[in-house]
Amino acid sequence: MIPLRSRRGVAATEFALTLPIFLLLVGGIMDVSWLIITKTSLVQAARDGVRRAVPLSLSDDPISMAEDHASYVLGELGVLCDDTVSCEIEASIEESGGLFMLTIDIARDYEPLMGLVELDTQLDTSFTMLLENP
Repeated sequence: MIPLRSRRGVAATEFALTLPIFLLLVGGIMDVSWLIITKTSLVQAARDGVRRAVPLSLSDDPISMAEDHASYVLGELGVLCDDTVSCEIEASIEESGGLFMLTIDIARDYEPLMGLVELDTQLDTSFTMLLENP
């Protein structure tokens, strides 16, 4: 039978060997989770910005309404678009067969929490809807 004192040493050695692997795994999960949260926030902001602007007529400037509301939603979700991070929000209106489509494009630099996993450095999304009252 192995004495109790040597079993404690084995447990400490196993812990010391597995802890760095466990921490790397947790850090990688955190980085990927942060990427998913940021991308989801961009999609939600684009969707909300367009939905807020589509009931407006062309004379009410739906482009600036969509851009301003998308920027507001991003701020509320904790994804900042300011001087510290490169972030572009652009809306446009295209006509096709008498129908007017409002499109918003959002692009933002991605900053990982830990940087343990190499991921995309630029996140972008686009959302389009038909204007209701052109």
